[in-house]
Amino acid sequence: MRQSPLSRMITVIIRDDDINYFTSPEALEVIYGECWKNDIPTCCAVIPAVLSQKKYYLGYNPFVPFQNTVTSHSYPLDANKTLCGYLDEKVRKGLIEVCMHGFDHSLTRNGAEFCTSDASEVKMRANKGWDILLKGIPSTQAKVFIPPFNKISGIA
Repeated sequence: MRQSPLSRMITVIIRDDDINYFTSPEALEVIYGECWKNDIPTCCAVIPAVLSQKKYYLGYNPFVPFQNTVTSHSYPLDANKTLCGYLDEKVRKGLIEVCMHGFDHSLTRNGAEFCTSDASEVKMRANKGWDILLKGIPSTQAKVFIPPFNKISGIA
């Protein structure tokens, strides 16, 4: 008799991109609270220092409040102590895995921030991003990098 595909072990990965300085713990609780109550973990792709660009490929920046897009400004995750404490607690409980989602999720004339031939720029952004994540969420064992827009150059 042939075994049903559903009878085998299935791994489901729930990935939430673009978590950043402006993300509220309350919003995450509304979205994932039921999963976490049932011990279903979530992969959180976190932007270490989101840039509040007004001009964005959509014409607006979907993860930065409009009033914060008047000028371009960097908002490092570790400056939001409430969010960092919340994420750190979820990491300690095994309910989220933190991944680094770019550095600032910016767009340039050349495209996504990690689509560049400048190896020193890539290294600097990656190192600064890991530093911010580890400072803000000290319990994380973050080792996964997810490039913004799922685009990366061949040198990264």
